[in-house]
Amino acid sequence: MPSSELPAQCSSAPPRHTGEHTGAAYHARYRPPARVYRCDLCPAPAAFWDHCHDHGLIRGPLCRSCNGSEGFWVQARRGVEHLMRCPGCQSAGHPPLRNRVARIAPTMQLLLRHYDPARHPVFGHAEWAERTGVWKRIFTELSDGHASAEAQCMLRDCSGRWTVSVDRARFERLDRLRLLTEKELPGQAHHSSRPRWAAEPTEVFWLGDPVEVPSTARPVEGATVALPGAYARLLEETVPGLLQEAAPHRCWTRRGRAESLEITSDDVGLITLSAVLYLPGRRDPDRLWTAAERRGLHQAGERLRQALHVLTREL
Repeated sequence: MPSSELPAQCSSAPPRHTGEHTGAAYHARYRPPARVYRCDLCPAPAAFWDHCHDHGLIRGPLCRSCNGSEGFWVQARRGVEHLMRCPGCQSAGHPPLRNRVARIAPTMQLLLRHYDPARHPVFGHAEWAERTGVWKRIFTELSDGHASAEAQCMLRDCSGRWTVSVDRARFERLDRLRLLTEKELPGQAHHSSRPRWAAEPTEVFWLGDPVEVPSTARPVEGATVALPGAYARLLEETVPGLLQEAAPHRCWTRRGRAESLEITSDDVGLITLSAVLYLPGRRDPDRLWTAAERRGLHQAGERLRQALHVLTREL
């Protein structure tokens, strides 16, 4: 049997693909089959020839898991490198548009789900009101400097709608803060047996340089929030760098026997802090929390929620 037709269950590990088929025109019966190689993105045996849908050219062999994770590729350096193996994308200087749009999605989801004009008991019950084309439009508008889209509440019997607006500078700050959390936030990694795609600093590949931000863009405002002392100390131990970036203005205060950490930040910083409230528990799941720390966690969440409501209620 020719080596190109060996089954995937061969006892010896398949060889690495060295690029000999990269750039070839893809078709369904392309030979040799991808299963004679290892996956380009993980050690598993490959199952498919991945190809660029924009240019019709092969990038390389992928296993089933990695082939189904395309939405995560552009969040990690190895994924971007794989996308850019297409000669057509190399000439263009960027991956396909759908991958560039996927790059901004996790950050925009943080922005969307923490805007809460109706002040519901919990965040996360929001979605874009537009059903088609909204992500492409947001990406195009952000490339020009400023984007806005209508959001709607997902809770039953709630018809609330509001506009979410963000300029590119504030988006990029929130994106940088999100990446500081590595793989800890929802949407940044697979939570299954498949390979994890931890978010890393990767280029967004905007459509172009931003034009002047419209004068109607909302001015940046700030708010001061007091985090209970027991929980604030735990947060300082867990994410000191992120805390410094999200809330550079902070100080410890004492009222009687109670102490608290007062932080002053804009909505981008408060959204980031609200999203990472449970990081101490995720990073050390075996740690036994004190009653003061648990109580402080819930108080911190409520106070951040109130501050964000004040900053975003006019949107």
